[in-house]
Amino acid sequence: MRSPGLCSFSAGLLSRDVVPLRVRRAWTGGIFGAMFIATSIAMVPRLGVTSVATLIIVGQLLSSLAFDQVGFFGLPRQPITVLRGIGVVCLITGVTLVRG
Repeated sequence: MRSPGLCSFSAGLLSRDVVPLRVRRAWTGGIFGAMFIATSIAMVPRLGVTSVATLIIVGQLLSSLAFDQVGFFGLPRQPITVLRGIGVVCLITGVTLVRG
């Protein structure tokens, strides 16, 4: 019996020459999503659900802060202010407290 992952991976490899580059770039979301889920599954037994969930949320918030600073996706830049800096310190303190 073949695994669904192997079939999906094989189909992706076979179709890479048929699908235009523009569409292949859109597939990176699926690749990153699979890596995100695999990493989360691997880390939960080691760190616990609460720590993994907290780290995921803090990572997403810090990424969005960096995206705002640079102005990714054609959005207006939102510089890091003192208040946002305090928020980052609070986030990191929260992760430290949750991890115990």
